Amino acid sequence: MDFGVWGSVVSGERYDIPDSVVDDYERGNLDPYTAIGTDGFSVTQTNVIEGEYAVKIETSEASDFGIISEPGDGLDDYPDEEDTLAFIIRDPGEGWPGVLFNAQIDGGEADTFAFLVQDNDDLRLYRYESWSGGTDGRTEITTSSVNVSSNTWYWGEVDMADEEGNIEGRLFELDETEFENENFVDAKGSELGSVSATDENISKTNRGVGTMSRNDGTGTSFDWLVTI
Repeated sequence: MDFGVWGSVVSGERYDIPDSVVDDYERGNLDPYTAIGTDGFSVTQTNVIEGEYAVKIETSEASDFGIISEPGDGLDDYPDEEDTLAFIIRDPGEGWPGVLFNAQIDGGEADTFAFLVQDNDDLRLYRYESWSGGTDGRTEITTSSVNVSSNTWYWGEVDMADEEGNIEGRLFELDETEFENENFVDAKGSELGSVSATDENISKTNRGVGTMSRNDGTGTSFDWLVTI
């Protein structure tokens, strides 16, 4: 029984990971994205474990900034409402990277949720409203302690907002060897922590996605954004 590179059989059931690839950054640029705040991201071939390219926090600035792509901007695919996103994430040291979801840009300002990983500290859910960079418009929704290390790749997941505004972010260990061999089901390891909340301030119909940083560390931080 062959399900191809994306499929696997676990306990008699098929588990396809991913369902669709939103962005693997293999085009070698960030052209489909709009910078929010500092234009502080680039693609890199350093510390990459999937394909040839990953996203790098390029700018050392202790402030919130990000990149967002919305449907029609040119990614391979975009998540549907209430999808679960998976990605790999790595804090290069004081970078505090995150994934942006349920995002929409209007007049250069973004409304979005964010799930952040802070090395040796915690997981955070933020809401940004009319955000043009920095801390203006940022609301911390909830946090949860987690023990993670810098310069280590982890598997992350977020459940996009449902009808009631329920959102959740989870962080898992990552088996880099299995991941490099595209055994994605086996690459996802033990859960390290999670954060969840109900917040109806950001529309669940927003389908933009991206990544962000909110501290002054630089280095490879994000890759392989997919739906599962």
